[in-house]
Amino acid sequence: MGGIGIGGGTKPEYLTPEEALAALDRDVRRHPGDAGMHEERGDILASLGRPAEALAAFSEAVRLDPARAGAREGRGWALYRLCRPKRAFKAFNEAVRLDPARPGAHEGRGWIHYHRNRLGRALGEFNEAVRLDITRSGAHEGRGWALSRLGRWKGALGAFNEAVRMGSESAYAHEGRGWALIHLDRPKRALAAFDEAVRLDPESLGGHEGYGWAFLHLDRPKRALAAFNEAVRLGPARPGAHEGRGWALIHLDRPKRALGEFNEAVRLDPERGGGHEGRGWALYKLDRPKRALAAFEEAVRLSPESGGAHRGRGAALSALGRREEAIEAFDEAVRLDPKNTGGHLGRGDALFVLGRSAEALGAHDNAVGLDAGSAAGHRGRGEAQAALGRHEEALAAYDEAV
Repeated sequence: MGGIGIGGGTKPEYLTPEEALAALDRDVRRHPGDAGMHEERGDILASLGRPAEALAAFSEAVRLDPARAGAREGRGWALYRLCRPKRAFKAFNEAVRLDPARPGAHEGRGWIHYHRNRLGRALGEFNEAVRLDITRSGAHEGRGWALSRLGRWKGALGAFNEAVRMGSESAYAHEGRGWALIHLDRPKRALAAFDEAVRLDPESLGGHEGYGWAFLHLDRPKRALAAFNEAVRLGPARPGAHEGRGWALIHLDRPKRALGEFNEAVRLDPERGGGHEGRGWALYKLDRPKRALAAFEEAVRLSPESGGAHRGRGAALSALGRREEAIEAFDEAVRLDPKNTGGHLGRGDALFVLGRSAEALGAHDNAVGLDAGSAAGHRGRGEAQAALGRHEEALAAYDEAV
């Protein structure tokens, strides 16, 4: 732990925070009416992770000098760490009223807005804190989380990068970088960010869950499952960890166990679109297409922009023989995500069954263009070519499917 310089000479003496606190305690006993000493005590107690004692010290400083903006801000942070957000917000407001140029008070207000899901207002406060103090890593981190929740992943990554560049030792800043990189489809770089988060905090729930999602993106489901297992161990009530475990089990062709995990994710968070989508795929793989369709339709209701949910709906409709509706669902899937290989495959299969072989060929061509190793895509191309009387092309496509 770093030292604190005290003393009025040209060569200050550096003490540990504990030593500085003991020295201040002696001085406060001699000068109990010095508001500055009580505020300094509060700062040291806060740095030692003793927010209740810090709150008492800051409160005494405010009692002695009600116009002391720094002590009011300190009260705000102590109350925030004691999970008393209403009183914390009031303290930060008072600090800003007394000194509008206090970056820490704006940052504090930003975090409370963030936790109340007032993301636009949170972002405004974090922006103001950064404007007042460009080196404030916590404000950059707050900007990153607000931008993440707003779905602005490039901006979020830039903010988290800035927090780390400013020397942030917060596991959450590295975790935030990881999530932004996942959403920007950079899973290898995300793994490195989650590594750093877990190094700084070995029990980082988000870090272990993030590992799992990164490994899933890299098509390493066994490693993903191990990471999600650790995340569930650390936080059994975390719906994302159960959902991730379900997807890993789907990739490992264990749909019955996967269904249990998706059920738990949805129980913990009924509004979680990905949990309902996962339930749909588990039920589909268990040959329960009616129940799968209901799950996919709930996923589409909750996450209408999810190409995967529309693709799943198309697969369930196809299994129920409702091909025209299935094609509409697959159309929406590939509109939302043109790189959705499964959406193109499902569309091609449904078109082929309806005797629309030329359109089916186009859909399977799209699938193979996205994934040259797709056996299903080459097989679909072969079937469509054969139906169109192009036997040599069909044989070549079948050869590629083997």
